[in-house]
Amino acid sequence: MKDEDKTKEQLIEELATLRLQHAMEKKEQDAAHTRFDEQILLANERLHYLLSSTSAVIYTAKPYGDYGATFITENVRQLTGYKPDEFLETSSFWLDHVHPDDVERIVADLPSIFEGDFHLYEYRFLCKDGRYIWVRDEMKPVRNGMGEPLEIIGCWIDVTVRKRMEEALRVSEHQFRSLIETIPVGIFTYEGYKFRYLNAACETITGYTREELLLKDFWELIHPEFQETAREYAHKRQRGEPVPERYELKFITKSGEIRWAERGAITIEYKERPLVLVTIIDITERKNAEEALRRSEEKYWAILENASDAILLADEQGNLIEANKMAEQLLGYTREELVQMQYTQLHPASELDRTDAAFKHIVTNGQGGLKNGAILRKDGTVIPMDICATAIVYNGTKVLQASFRDITEYKLTEEALERLVRERTVELFGKNTQLIEEIKERSRVEAALQKKKKELMLNANKLEKMNTALKVLLKQREEDKGDLEEKVLSNVKHLLSPHLDKLKKRNFDPKSKMDLDILESNLHNIVSSFSHKLSSTHINLTPTEIRVANLVREGKTTKEIAKFLGSSPSAINLHRFHIRSKLGLIGKDTNLQSYLSSLL
Repeated sequence: MKDEDKTKEQLIEELATLRLQHAMEKKEQDAAHTRFDEQILLANERLHYLLSSTSAVIYTAKPYGDYGATFITENVRQLTGYKPDEFLETSSFWLDHVHPDDVERIVADLPSIFEGDFHLYEYRFLCKDGRYIWVRDEMKPVRNGMGEPLEIIGCWIDVTVRKRMEEALRVSEHQFRSLIETIPVGIFTYEGYKFRYLNAACETITGYTREELLLKDFWELIHPEFQETAREYAHKRQRGEPVPERYELKFITKSGEIRWAERGAITIEYKERPLVLVTIIDITERKNAEEALRRSEEKYWAILENASDAILLADEQGNLIEANKMAEQLLGYTREELVQMQYTQLHPASELDRTDAAFKHIVTNGQGGLKNGAILRKDGTVIPMDICATAIVYNGTKVLQASFRDITEYKLTEEALERLVRERTVELFGKNTQLIEEIKERSRVEAALQKKKKELMLNANKLEKMNTALKVLLKQREEDKGDLEEKVLSNVKHLLSPHLDKLKKRNFDPKSKMDLDILESNLHNIVSSFSHKLSSTHINLTPTEIRVANLVREGKTTKEIAKFLGSSPSAINLHRFHIRSKLGLIGKDTNLQSYLSSLL
């Protein structure tokens, strides 16, 4: 029907209908704008909260000239003592307060920030109270559609404590390395069969230079007699099986000399790789001393065994501890039987008083004897004896060495007896003197050996402490990395990214879209205290449960949350039940919103 054919009433009715449709469309547009404004306001409030609650100082700066700040967060006051306005009012304020030793380096390198998308500096900044702090400055250029820089956005993080710890670690490492390089113990590490580090003592011990050793396999220095054992221990250590921490082996020096070493090894981790840390102590002198002592003992026992007189050794309590072959023949006991006896068991009862007095005299004065004494053989026969004894040191202990002479025949002929006694006495004293000299020599060797052992033990203890310090320093060095890593990705991803995704789906003008892109790119530097605490404390919450928990904390109802997340109220109620369950609130009269708010 043409408009001219319509009645006035029909035209009025159509006009009213059009006005109603226009009013409804305008109402829907107003509602949409209202929702958009609310979402923008909510996003701004959250951004403001995040900027003010993080320990990092967020700023923007000019991409040219003195790179003066154009915006800086309020928490710069806590970090430096300066107000944000002080940075903004004076364009050169930032560069004026950088440490003079750092300014030239930073200014020279700043233009390179525009060659990439990210730049990082660490430098000293003068605080208002006159002290310098170390800051980690992370910068990112913001560009327009043509790639031209519009501004620099970045953040400051106080790394003063870390820098002090790094300096302390550097000093400690220097001191440790100085000690390692001067200690007379060979220290090296190897990986596989190759040397990785050697101290100066390794050159002294082996005769090779460090450069020569680094080109060799570790096994080339080990004497063939010990290579199989060393390889077995190395393979067991690689498999994690127990091996002796210290053992002795022979090695061959550059000159071809065969020497003895005490080797200690432990497995350490360095730069995330397992290495074997080895200590080598040259014990050739100790081994030579032990061999000399062994030969001395062999010589002493050769003299003792081949002596024509019966010889017994006893401790100061009278317990027999050694006997030669002539003593076995004279007394009728075996050596094994004699070393289980007391000296009093070798004398008849009638001689015990004289024998006891003589024994005490020898213990007190270091020498003595018993003339015209007697011994009691195993078969009960009493034989007249002259006994001569001297105190000597045996195995580091004071003992009594007694020589027994049968005087039966001498009793029959007095003159012959006296002559023979004098000759035999001179002979015995000569032999005793020889034995004493041998024992003294052995004592000197033992004393030297004990001194060397003490020195080796002291070096071993020092080395153990250094090994412990090295482990602590390596562990501390690893723990110092990335102390803010936990505060970044999770909260931005689960709490703010969904809102940004919704906003990005709307049709905005290019300027607003660019603002959203800038906002999204920089939200990764910001940490939400609530979401971090919630996700780290209750790591088993799902991302959806974290979002629901955040909305509950803000006081949203189940219907509002369902509408906001595009879900059903029953699904939201199920999420609330799971949150209460994982927080341990089931069966408790605790308000979920209050509890979540208390986590802040």
